[in-house]
Amino acid sequence: NPALRNIPVIFMTGLSDTESIIKGFAAGGVDYLTKPINPQELIARINVHLANARTTLSAQMALDTAGQNIFAVNLQGKKLWSTPTAAKLLATLESEQLTEKFELELKQWLARFPAEGNKLPFAADTAAATEYVAIYFGATEQGEHLLKLSTASTLDEASVLKSHFGMTKRESDVFLWLAKGKTNREIAQIIEMSPRTVNKHLEQLFKKLQVDNRTSAA
Repeated sequence: NPALRNIPVIFMTGLSDTESIIKGFAAGGVDYLTKPINPQELIARINVHLANARTTLSAQMALDTAGQNIFAVNLQGKKLWSTPTAAKLLATLESEQLTEKFELELKQWLARFPAEGNKLPFAADTAAATEYVAIYFGATEQGEHLLKLSTASTLDEASVLKSHFGMTKRESDVFLWLAKGKTNREIAQIIEMSPRTVNKHLEQLFKKLQVDNRTSAA
């Protein structure tokens, strides 16, 4: 039942063999307690899992509300979850019978350990096909690889900044990562320049935006 998918499930059972425990977790359980049950331990576990579920749901709702095209895949390129807006784009791929091809390209791309911010262009073989771009956001501790999916026509945020604020291409690249909370050193690694050069770009950006610090600029 999709309406119940965010409720954590704890198994309480007399089956304590390894095979049963593995079955419980494979079925989607978040925890597994064997009898005799200690009520205080059970309540403590329930509280932890409820707190984790609320945090996860809040983060998901924030992404959904913001209309972000975020989705997660495993190393095989298979989708694990997605926000509603990303689901619509992925459904378009499925309707054009491109899902299998997209998963294969994602799998090959992830095998090359892309850096945060790297982009994977994707399109069908026909000239009229929509062009998509997947942007790599990094991996979670659970082994989920986070991606943002956009069509090529809506992707170029840097060009918007360039035309509106008179930024150079490099300045707009720096600014986009600054706005996402990255440090100068992280920005330098992502777009492959020295931290000193990042500083110089930021000095020019502050003048163009008529601000005097990173927070105001962002």
